[in-house]
Amino acid sequence: QVKTKIKRLALLLTLVAVVVSAANICFATDQKIDIYENDTLVKSVVFPIGSDEYYVNGQVPGIKMDAVTFIENERTYVPVRYLGNALGVFDSNINWNGNTQTATLTRGDTTLRMTIGIPAVTVNNITEAIDVSPILLSDPAWRTYLPARYVAEGLGYEVGWDADNQLVICWPKGQPKPDITAVIEYVQEQKQEQEQVKLPEPEPVPPPMPEGDTYVMGGYVLPVNTDLNIGKIYPNDPNQVELDILILIKKPLEGSDTEPEI
Repeated sequence: QVKTKIKRLALLLTLVAVVVSAANICFATDQKIDIYENDTLVKSVVFPIGSDEYYVNGQVPGIKMDAVTFIENERTYVPVRYLGNALGVFDSNINWNGNTQTATLTRGDTTLRMTIGIPAVTVNNITEAIDVSPILLSDPAWRTYLPARYVAEGLGYEVGWDADNQLVICWPKGQPKPDITAVIEYVQEQKQEQEQVKLPEPEPVPPPMPEGDTYVMGGYVLPVNTDLNIGKIYPNDPNQVELDILILIKKPLEGSDTEPEI
């Protein structure tokens, strides 16, 4: 009986150990997933050229900026704060040193630095020469612009270029390229709306010369060869006309020192 109790106790302890281990595994797995999601929270970022809006995780409408992206020296430039935010860097982890004119972005265990006018990027104290430099512009407001590709790659993202739609696409390194169809359609719609210029109303044109004793214009029958004439008609509204009335003055107007023209 003692042996049986010992065996049962050993079995019970074994089951408890298995349950605890399983719980630890589940907890560790949950933690790993959470960390993984935090590390790759941003699944995709799209920056259209010449736009003050960018798109995160395919969501439209996008996020507004107070500046626009642009291309210089065949590189796309984006305001540093918006670029950092788009790639999952909080404002508290974006720093600007006015003395050295250096922008620093920290994301997880990665720290990236770039300095105005210096064609280099430093990631975790390893500096690499690049073919363009960060830019500081004052219009519409003082903003530091960083080359999107080098910043995104330095923070662990892959970068693609959609030449047809003029889009810069960023997504986590090692992940499949995201589907940004919804963003492309939205951007195209926005461009079409902007390009649709409201056509001005056509200029009114003189009506054709009437024939006979009377003619009809705008629903009115008018006599020919009188001082009441149709001056202009409007092509978009046949019922809208301008009437020209000639008033013949036979004597000077009151208070006038000149003879009237007849």
